[in-house]
Amino acid sequence: MYGILHDQITYSISPEYYTEFKFIQFGLASQEPEMTESFPRLCAAYVGFMATWWFGLFVGFVIAVTGLRIPRTLYFRIVLKAIFITISIAALTAFIGFIYGYFFMNSIPPYWHIPAHLIDEKSFIIVGTIHNFSYTGGAIGTLVGMAFLFWQRHKSKQAAREKET
Repeated sequence: MYGILHDQITYSISPEYYTEFKFIQFGLASQEPEMTESFPRLCAAYVGFMATWWFGLFVGFVIAVTGLRIPRTLYFRIVLKAIFITISIAALTAFIGFIYGYFFMNSIPPYWHIPAHLIDEKSFIIVGTIHNFSYTGGAIGTLVGMAFLFWQRHKSKQAAREKET
């Protein structure tokens, strides 16, 4: 869901990022040209899903396994909080990517391939920056989510010890 929503928002900022890059990268421009022209938002949703399903699976696995030592009665609620923390940090970092791209990315990074015939190069760069920041935010969010789970596990152990005394 994160990737689908993320790509709907970034499509609004730069449709060219999708028509001139992502649809090509994901094979939609060559395999489904009518689809990308008639239903670009649906194609952006597809790209969002395909670009993030594996990351969501990885994050979910890491968070779920990290939380295994949480007491059963608290597990579901605490793991959901950890996932919410992870997603929130990814979204916040993506927004920081928007700010950074808008105000500071005045030139094209030397390692980026920018199509020659863009109408709105600035928006293209902003969306590329948002995407890069979002993945970084997902990684940071996963680490923070794991730290939250370790803290919750420590807190629950401490509460159990206090009950015993």
